[in-house]
Amino acid sequence: MKNAILEKIKTCLMEREEILFAYILGTFLNTDDFKDIDVAVYLDEEKIKTIDVFDYEMDLSLELEDRVKPGETFERYVPIDIKVVNLDCAQVSFRYSVSKGSLLFSRDEIAREEFLCRTWQEYFDFQYMSNTYLKEVLNG
Repeated sequence: MKNAILEKIKTCLMEREEILFAYILGTFLNTDDFKDIDVAVYLDEEKIKTIDVFDYEMDLSLELEDRVKPGETFERYVPIDIKVVNLDCAQVSFRYSVSKGSLLFSRDEIAREEFLCRTWQEYFDFQYMSNTYLKEVLNG
């Protein structure tokens, strides 16, 4: 069942040339009792300048939900939550969660590797600063 869902999502996303890579994350990956499907997409930088990110996420979510219909792939409706994860569009903590997800596809490995390196660098810098601040607060 999950493989059929993933194939439909992947096929739909690959039709959109502006999507350079996509990840699946969340409970869909590790339980059969998932409530939704979380999908992260990274868009071509030129495309992202011309769109409203929220509208893009909503439109793509609706399109995917229409393609992955109950009865065809599985027996119940499951919402599909799309998030654009370009560096200026998503918080570093969410981008880090995405990086630990499952790669659905990549058509630009250089962009993906740059995304991963920058995300990890920012995340671990943030984590260090956060831990330092917390220690200072706790130790007075």
